[in-house]
Amino acid sequence: MKKHGREQAELIKACAAAHGVTTRAVRKWRDQADGRWSKFLAERAAAGMVPVGLASPAAPAVSREWSDEELALDNQIRKMKEATADLRERAELAKSVGDLDAEMALRRMWLQHAEALRRLEKDAPGISAASGDVVPKKLAVQIIVGYSAAIAAAVANLPDRLISMLPSLGDDIAEKIRAEADEIRRAAKDIRLDALAV
Repeated sequence: MKKHGREQAELIKACAAAHGVTTRAVRKWRDQADGRWSKFLAERAAAGMVPVGLASPAAPAVSREWSDEELALDNQIRKMKEATADLRERAELAKSVGDLDAEMALRRMWLQHAEALRRLEKDAPGISAASGDVVPKKLAVQIIVGYSAAIAAAVANLPDRLISMLPSLGDDIAEKIRAEADEIRRAAKDIRLDALAV
């Protein structure tokens, strides 16, 4: 018969307390691969395997406010990746210590997380587009071209407006102003809209 360590004895006590049964009943669940034992282990793993005996933190009196950054899709995907990797690592750890029940429960959870992550990553572009976080390339190009045309027209007219407001400017300064405006327009033409390619 397989020997179980002290840590598992603590887990058995916690499981018995959670279900209102004796530790003997929980040992039977463990030995018979009862779903209640597996579920308890999975819940403990999902909660970060908080050591038995530590008081669980009290629920906050006020509901938590989530920031936009915390709710952002890319942040959610990153958190899901971290949770998936953590579950896999825990399953490997359970395997290395010979705890088959915990390993199997963790592997099931890992596979569920991996599948949820795959679906989320697949759906992410559609979710981003539906929420308005992504603008179609054609629309973005039209908007940028419209703004740059308005700016180019303003820059083209700027030297004449300045010279008309300051008639005392010499011809050499007026030419420098025109040259600077031309340089700005040339630099603006070098902006490449193909950089918006996804």
